[in-house]
Amino acid sequence: MAVIATEKLENLSFKEYFRLKQRLLSLAPRKEGGSLLDLGCHDGIFTTEFGRHIGAKKLYGIDTDRHVAAVARSKGIKVKKINLDKKNVPFHRKSFDAILCNQVIEHLLDPDKLLEDIHRLLKDDGYAIISTPNLASFHNRLLILFGSQPTTIAPSTKLVFGNPMRGADSRMRGPARHIMAFTYKSLIEMVRHYGFEIEKYAGSGFYPFRGWFAEMLAKMLPNFAVYSIIRIRKK
Repeated sequence: MAVIATEKLENLSFKEYFRLKQRLLSLAPRKEGGSLLDLGCHDGIFTTEFGRHIGAKKLYGIDTDRHVAAVARSKGIKVKKINLDKKNVPFHRKSFDAILCNQVIEHLLDPDKLLEDIHRLLKDDGYAIISTPNLASFHNRLLILFGSQPTTIAPSTKLVFGNPMRGADSRMRGPARHIMAFTYKSLIEMVRHYGFEIEKYAGSGFYPFRGWFAEMLAKMLPNFAVYSIIRIRKK
């Protein structure tokens, strides 16, 4: 893990996040004139890019932060401030042609409820794309092998313990920490249980490697990639 030791994971993951977004776009079919819901839209920058890529005419978002929600609204996105653990997403059944859930499900105490919401809100011919950190990634397997904490889940709400790849200023603290962690198999089994079929499965990122070589490894060995990405439809 010496390759990563020279640069804390927070900085490296920020650089690799761009490639994750490109991978998400590559898995998204066109939905010309349709409606997009982004669960965890943040400031709406990627929501807008994703919507433009698939040809969506109507953009909607959900976020818990009123400040970033206001920024997203300024971009023309209809945003509702909601805690996905506590409330159902307040839209009618079968409202959306596409649903994006990027790096959100791992922050929830009740991911089952989220999947039920996605099934309820998705049109019969629509699709959803979900991405989440992979608990069984290559670097996490190495960390566990040597007795360290995997990067995708944290035991403390205040400090980072047991993980040499994260700095003291890691975002893996407080309300931003990951509460749940998914392997490829658990994610696949879970979405199938809630009435979806898997159309595409892909990986992105491959620590401790970087750039094009990491993406090549992620395509060849998605079960070992940093991020798991799935495209699903209703059965």
